[in-house]
Parts: sequence; C-alpha cells; structure tokens
Amino acid sequence: MNQSAGILTVKPHGEVQKAGSPSVAAVAVRVDGSTQYDILTGKKEQGGQPGDAKSGQHVIVFRGPTPEFPAEKVVILHQPKPKPRAFTVHGTVVSAGGTLVLKPAPGTRAGTPVEFAIGPKSRVLIAEAKGPVPGNPGAVKSGENVLVVALPAQEKGQHPLLEKVEVYPKKANPKKKPVKKAEAPSKKPAASKTATKKAAVQPK
Repeated sequence: MNQSAGILTVKPHGEVQKAGSPSVAAVAVRVDGSTQYDILTGKKEQGGQPGDAKSGQHVIVFRGPTPEFPAEKVVILHQPKPKPRAFTVHGTVVSAGGTLVLKPAPGTRAGTPVEFAIGPKSRVLIAEAKGPVPGNPGAVKSGENVLVVALPAQEKGQHPLLEKVEVYPKKANPKKKPVKKAEAPSKKPAASKTATKKAAVQPK
C-alpha cells in the first residue's frame, strides 16, 4: 500500500502488496479521505484506519463506479493467531525453583523441552487413585516422577510456560509380615516288631 500516493495495490485474491515490490496482475485502487476502512474479525465488523491495512493482510475492496473514483470501502480481514496447543512431558524432577527442570523419561522424543517457566497460574496436582487433587509447590521435589503440561514458548530464548505439573508419589513399600516357619510333623514311636507279631497271632 502506497499511502503517500493514495494508491492501494492488491492482488486479485485480495492480498496487499509491499510498496515497490513486483506484483503479478496486481490492481491499483485509488483511496482518499472518503474511503471507509473496516476490520472484520469473524462475523464482527468494526471501524478501522488506513494504517490498519498492512502488507500481507487479506482485504475486500469496494471500488468506485470507475477506476478514476476512489474506493468506497476497504474491509480488512483480521485473522487472530490460533491459540497455542499444550504438550506433555513425562520425566523426573531435577530441580524446581524459578524454573522446573526435568530429566525426560526414556523414549522421549529428541528436542523435547526439559526446562519450563513457572507462572502465577501454574498448578500443582497430586495423582491419587480417585484422580488428581490440588497440591502445593512443595510437593514438586527433586527425584519425583511427574507429568508436565506446558504451552510452547512465545518468543525465541524463552522457556515453555508450565500450565500444570502432576506429581506421582512413590508408593511406600508395605511392611512384610514375618513368615512363620512350618513346624516339623511330630514322629510317632514305631510299634515294636514283637507287638506286631503278637497282634497277628492272637487266637480267635
């Protein structure tokens, strides 16, 4: 868009061209103080300014009756950035302070972040049989097995933002009950051979 010359240069499909850049089948549209600018976000339209039409944006131009007339209206199609998608990392806590540092579990994809920024909305949960319950930051200790849910870093050099960390407490080993030794069966005294013979020879 060339503001000084009052010309809006667009591609046929509506993309604003950079000033001075070569364009294919570009259309030059006159604009002036009478041209109305609106911003359309989804189905909501609101008033805009000439400076809102920037290179790379998509626009709808309502031209005048002839090319000599300035455009009646320019609608700028605003496309909000999609919300970042959270990702999960399973591992063991190395340290927890200003940031949370993990040792990723075996099999974790290479390049997966292992250090996370802790924000005011970061939550701590404790895994239990009935489901996770709220916990306190003190539960996140070195050596604990955890599952981290985080949002990707918004800028280069930043750490992913921790949404929540779920701590899986180590199960205590149950006390082993002492095993009772099996008692040896008592041996009955063997009957004497003489008594056995007498029992066999008794008269009827």
